[in-house]
Amino acid sequence: MINKVMLLGYMGNDPEIHTFEDGGVVANFSLATSEKWKDKNGIKQENTEWHRCVAYQGLAKIVQDYCKKGTLLHIEGKLQTRKYTDQNGTEHYPTSIILTALKIVRSPNDTANTADNSACGGTAHSADSLKKSKGTTNKSDYAKASGASEVTTPQDDFNNIPF
Repeated sequence: MINKVMLLGYMGNDPEIHTFEDGGVVANFSLATSEKWKDKNGIKQENTEWHRCVAYQGLAKIVQDYCKKGTLLHIEGKLQTRKYTDQNGTEHYPTSIILTALKIVRSPNDTANTADNSACGGTAHSADSLKKSKGTTNKSDYAKASGASEVTTPQDDFNNIPF
């Protein structure tokens, strides 16, 4: 069976970070994806979907350090639905995307398509490659921990998106 999600969208809020006594870190944020079309009368229409995203450990640290509302992200992950009962006894089944990889395509402050102006230069990060990244504190350390061999510009990233 396959459970894989790939999205390109903008962060809708600053990440909510939780650190646990055992050193675990989790980042929660929303990601907006939009589609645009013209209806049968030629009027432009737009629909925006909001996705709950959750990042753990190394990916959570990257989200915490380099991402904020308006950051354009390319994420990969899996869908996970959990069940909880609220104080009124109502059952809820929220679905989230658990990140396995992310690429910071553009930060909200970027004004040019250069790696120097990019939050992480378009560097990709995955959960597996970041297991060794505990204690990293800067962008180049994150890139090294992810095994990235080169830094790409946001424009390069748009040309390599697989859809």
